[in-house]
Amino acid sequence: MCRRVPSPNGHALLSGLPSRADRYTRPGRETSPPRAFTLIEVLVVVAIIALLVAILLPSLAEARNIAKITVCMANTREIGNRVMQYQTEFAAFVPVLFNEAAPAAGTGTATHTPARTMGVSVALRRYDQRTRILPKPEFDPELHWDNATWERYEAKLLPELHVCPFERGSGRARSEKIGKVGDMVLYELRGRFDSAFFSMWQLEKAYPMRDYRPEFAGMNWNRLLDMKDQALTRASNSDLKNKHRRWNAKDIQKLGGASLADGYVSFCKAGQWVIEYNWDTKKANPMICNLNSHHKAQGGGTNAIFADGHVQWVNGRRIGSQ
Repeated sequence: MCRRVPSPNGHALLSGLPSRADRYTRPGRETSPPRAFTLIEVLVVVAIIALLVAILLPSLAEARNIAKITVCMANTREIGNRVMQYQTEFAAFVPVLFNEAAPAAGTGTATHTPARTMGVSVALRRYDQRTRILPKPEFDPELHWDNATWERYEAKLLPELHVCPFERGSGRARSEKIGKVGDMVLYELRGRFDSAFFSMWQLEKAYPMRDYRPEFAGMNWNRLLDMKDQALTRASNSDLKNKHRRWNAKDIQKLGGASLADGYVSFCKAGQWVIEYNWDTKKANPMICNLNSHHKAQGGGTNAIFADGHVQWVNGRRIGSQ
């Protein structure tokens, strides 16, 4: 039974109740050590974490892949919009574009390939703040640029719009052989480069590339018809680099397409695509660039711009170049 007892300070205390110290020193409380995890419990937790990581990592990788494809699609669509803006300003004509093979294809000298005819970003420079006024004489678009000049341009001035998130490495664009599948050579494009591809020649929709048959006709940006066209070597056409062309349904129909929507004019060359001409053998033996890049359920592919202005993802085995 509890009773009140006087305290030294005059306050009454109840006797018979345990003190605060007693409450924390009762038998069984101070002698029980904290319980640790057993080895089995630790292993179970580790196994669960490993399982969750194994489940989530592929999903995260796929999410990153989809995000990159989406960014590339948005960039490609904006490039297509700028092409259409150019056509609106210049009576449906498009910029003249060749490619790095132009001197070897009959253009004669390097002076026939000014920088504005060798890069989409330079050809459309008027529509981007970074390239609207290029510093001269280093980046004069009317002059031929060597590899070192292109590397400086792509490092300093190339609009991010033209840099695909799938691009690998740094420095000037270069192709690297990574293996073979049967007699098919696999290449990857590496470096920082203008990802908008353009063809020097037109490509028929039914152009035979073994089982890699193009799904669409390919339109070029100049007046060359195909690889047999030697117009650039004729003196009367020495200024062909200044002669623009229009894309029209009639030209696409000649190539086996049905309308402007059936002819591509550019695609992201950081994606998967086919090259009909083998750089190693110098023969018509298809190669695959960037295997499985821009991957979807159907396989690797790329984002393409069509002559009517629309943009879509295309299977990488159904689009390419000679």
